[in-house]
Amino acid sequence: MHSKLLMLALVCCFAAASAQAQQDTRAVNVRPTGSSGLQPLASAAPSGNAGLFVGVNEFTKDRGIDALNFAVHDAIELAFLFVVELKLFPPENCVVLISGKPAENAAVIQQHQQQLQQLGVRFGPADRNEILTTFIDLTAIATVNSELLVCAFSSHGFNEDKIAYVMPQDGSRKLLRATAVPVDDLETSMTGSKAGHRLFFVDACQERIPAKGNMPVGPGASQLLIDALLKPTGQAKLVSCSPNQFSFENGALGGVGHGVFTWHVLEALRGSAQADSQNFIRLGAV
Repeated sequence: MHSKLLMLALVCCFAAASAQAQQDTRAVNVRPTGSSGLQPLASAAPSGNAGLFVGVNEFTKDRGIDALNFAVHDAIELAFLFVVELKLFPPENCVVLISGKPAENAAVIQQHQQQLQQLGVRFGPADRNEILTTFIDLTAIATVNSELLVCAFSSHGFNEDKIAYVMPQDGSRKLLRATAVPVDDLETSMTGSKAGHRLFFVDACQERIPAKGNMPVGPGASQLLIDALLKPTGQAKLVSCSPNQFSFENGALGGVGHGVFTWHVLEALRGSAQADSQNFIRLGAV
């Protein structure tokens, strides 16, 4: 995980909620509170902040796509971080779309899912239509520039005919154009939001490698996917690997298992990223 990516995530996520950070959108006051957890950034989340978190373990229409083990964990824990720990999103403005369930031995993930549901966070299936229609709805929530929009994907990523896709639960590699989610479509919808702080996580580079010992196959993350995400669209984008690299899962992370990229994003946003003498993480200092 590259430190520049972590710092960029911190800048974008915290600037929308911290009054001090709003005065300097390149800085964030991290304010860790130790083992008791993070100190929320606000007493109540801004009403226009919104987030979509997608985690796909099981691919129901294409048995040839390797199942993942911890993409669901990634989606639930990111949502829990933003809604509960940081209080950046009102629960009603947060949607978690998943395929599969938390692991049986992951009691903390199960508890966090139950807590999010009790608070009013909507859970649904991670199919293509649900992802696209839900995201369009969430992009319309923000009304002012100071608000925050986050979209996070944990899945597989593929490309075809110069188009990059992330894979929903009902996606098929043989019918990518008809069944997968084009990265450009997500970016276009996101750019249309009035939120001035927009963050796009992609732990879905080509052939994300499951944790059960599968060896990497194929060329790794495609240049096409990276190029699609490098287009200047006005939002900060964090990608799990560079071209020809792979994204991995690790069953030991957090004691429950996560994608390696998402786990380090979670840890950074929980306070592990290094701050300067003023307790700020600054983009220019990275």
